[in-house]
Amino acid sequence: MKLALVLVLLMCKSVLANTVFEAGLLAYNKEDWTGAIQQWESITASGQTSASVEYNLGNAYFRLGNIERAILHYERSLKLNPGDDDAIKNLALANRGIVDQIATAPKLGVWSYLISVRDYFSLGLLRTLLIVSNACLAVIVGVIIYANDRVREIANRAVLLFAGLAVIVLFLYSWRSSALTNPYAIVMVEKTDVYSSPSENSTQLFSLHAGTKVSIGEKLSAWTEIQLTDGRKGWIASDDVETI
Repeated sequence: MKLALVLVLLMCKSVLANTVFEAGLLAYNKEDWTGAIQQWESITASGQTSASVEYNLGNAYFRLGNIERAILHYERSLKLNPGDDDAIKNLALANRGIVDQIATAPKLGVWSYLISVRDYFSLGLLRTLLIVSNACLAVIVGVIIYANDRVREIANRAVLLFAGLAVIVLFLYSWRSSALTNPYAIVMVEKTDVYSSPSENSTQLFSLHAGTKVSIGEKLSAWTEIQLTDGRKGWIASDDVETI
């Protein structure tokens, strides 16, 4: 009885979120960017975000000229759906409008390609591929046990194929999970200073501006350790960034 009640409540919550999302689209199509944002942020505030909600929030904030918040939501959308071409293009467009154009530390060609392959797949897709490959392995093992010699020979080769596929998918899943546990953030203030240690009395290393993406490290009191794509590190006020 309790389980049925929970399922009903979840269904109602999902239907309500869809209704609010459609209301946001209606406001957006009327060029009421603020109204659309209010609708969609009510969904995220309830803990029911999605790649589509985050992507549309990015578009609405971009229309308002709030580039840093547009970047934040495009990044969140791509975290949920890494292969979304529209989000990738819009993020690139938004990034052209920020002050800090930071170069990425050079990577070997093969390594860069492997990272692009890893980031193309979502965890959900990799999880599905892993389940399918393991299911195929189970079926093939059953065939090997009960089939005749000729079919068994073919099945043995298939086992090697699907076992190799399962290992590759498992590796990508673990690698992707590890990458997602390393949080990133976006600078949300017009300008913030980066220090050598978590104190304004330490050496000021450089400054960052709104919209810049940073990798988050250790947190200490009101300070967060960050690293840029070019390898520079330092400490920044935690309130000046928002986690993707």
